Amino acid sequence: MAQEPYQLMNGPFAVYIAAPVELPPDIDLAPAGNWALFGVSGDKDITEEGITINLPQAISWFRGLGSTAPRKGFRTEEDVIVEFTLADASVENLARGLNDATIDLSGNHRRIALLQGAEVAQFSLLIYGDGKSAYGDFNSFLWLPRCSHDGQMAPKIVKGEPIGLTYRWHALIDDTYDLGRFDMGDSAGS
Repeated sequence: MAQEPYQLMNGPFAVYIAAPVELPPDIDLAPAGNWALFGVSGDKDITEEGITINLPQAISWFRGLGSTAPRKGFRTEEDVIVEFTLADASVENLARGLNDATIDLSGNHRRIALLQGAEVAQFSLLIYGDGKSAYGDFNSFLWLPRCSHDGQMAPKIVKGEPIGLTYRWHALIDDTYDLGRFDMGDSAGS
C-alpha cells in the first residue's frame, strides 16, 4: 500500500510481455489475459539495478547568419528504450531475448536454436506498478505497443550469483498507438 508523500515513488515494478499491440489493462486493474509476467516471481526476479527507461532524442538546431544562438530546434530522432536484468534463466526467458526462438519440447529437455535470422520479433511490453502513483494508492504503467529486443544476450555464469539475462527493449512506432504511453492512476477521474 502506498504511503504519503505519494510523489516520492520507488519500485518495484513488474514487467509483462505479450504479442504486438496487446492493449494495456484499465489503470484500475492488474494485467491479465494475454499478458505474461516476465520471470516466475515477477519483480522479485529483476536484479537490484532495477528497470531503466531511456528517452533519447536528437535535435537539429537552426542558427541564422546574424546570430550565434539557436533560433529553432527540429527533432530528428526519438526513442523509448527499456532495460533490465532478469535473474530467471529459464529457456522461455532466454528464447524471448533470442528473437522469440521456438522452444523444442521433444524428449526430456527444452531446446532453442541460437541462430536468430534476419527478421526481428516484435512484442508488447508493460512495466506495471501496483499501487505506484504520485497521486495516491493507484496503479501506473508504461506501455509499449510494439517493441523488439535489441540487446546483447550475454548470460554471465559465476559462482555465488544467479545467472542474469539482460534485456534491452526498443520501442517501435505503431500506426495507431505511436510509441505507447505512460499512465498513472489518479482519483480526479472518479
